[in-house]
Amino acid sequence: MPAIEKIRSFNRFYTKQLGLLDNKILKTQYSLAEARIFFELSQKDGLTASDLVRELRIDAAYLSRILAKFEDKKWLVRRKSLKDSRKLIIELTSKGRKIYKELEEASRQQIDELLLPLSPIATDTLISSMGGWCIKFYQVKTMMITLLFVHMQQVI
Repeated sequence: MPAIEKIRSFNRFYTKQLGLLDNKILKTQYSLAEARIFFELSQKDGLTASDLVRELRIDAAYLSRILAKFEDKKWLVRRKSLKDSRKLIIELTSKGRKIYKELEEASRQQIDELLLPLSPIATDTLISSMGGWCIKFYQVKTMMITLLFVHMQQVI
């Protein structure tokens, strides 16, 4: 099986195992995109909608609808940046942080259940493989960006 097909096969397996194609994630009322937004907002202070679009590679209009929903439900607030009054900083409220913690716990339980049948050695092997894949992917992406930059410099 060619490399592309192996990767696509793994992606299908992985998304199925984690239920990522379900309308809602982790047997909750939240979509994968919503869960990722809760995660991002819980991890970093001072984020704007533009930051989220860039970080998640999400359509700006789709993000806007999700943020409006979160604001209506009092899961987040937007406030003017102290550094730049043109920017609106997005922050989770206590309700939003509570939801994030519930999602985080559900995610941990899901992964724990997936790892349960594995021996400690098999778990370590899996984790090492995942880390290695991420490093290789990042290296290839960085190399491609560098080559593109060099090519652009030659054209100019």
